[in-house]
Amino acid sequence: MAPTPSIEGLMEIGVEVIFETLEWGAYLDMLLGQNFDMVIGGIRNAGPAGKELFLAEHDVPYRGFNFCSFYSPEYEALVLQTETVAGCASEERGEIYRRIQEVLYDGQPYIWLYAPRTIVAVHARIGNVNPGPWSTFHNVHTWYIRDE
Repeated sequence: MAPTPSIEGLMEIGVEVIFETLEWGAYLDMLLGQNFDMVIGGIRNAGPAGKELFLAEHDVPYRGFNFCSFYSPEYEALVLQTETVAGCASEERGEIYRRIQEVLYDGQPYIWLYAPRTIVAVHARIGNVNPGPWSTFHNVHTWYIRDE
């Protein structure tokens, strides 16, 4: 596993770093108000296309999660395509998602530092658990407890 970047490492390559830890509400105000130069954070449960994070319609201070103001006409068209594939054909959608990943990589709205590898264990009495590739809990509303 690659080492986690450090503030000292950034300073060694000439990046001036002023690190400020914030209370969660203050952090969200700063983040969603788009009042920052750089931020370190984590994203969970965004979905495979990340449309909540990168569509122009979500670039609204205090109301949207496109707080990095990313905009790409190609990305916008590709996201629409994923939602209109006949029968949700997974192979066709997979190709579109691959291209979406390339567009995001080329546009660099974020510098992705890592994605955790996880092992999910669920008690046998919990039914209908179906961990997705981006979230263990994407279908939590359909889980149930089996009778013993």
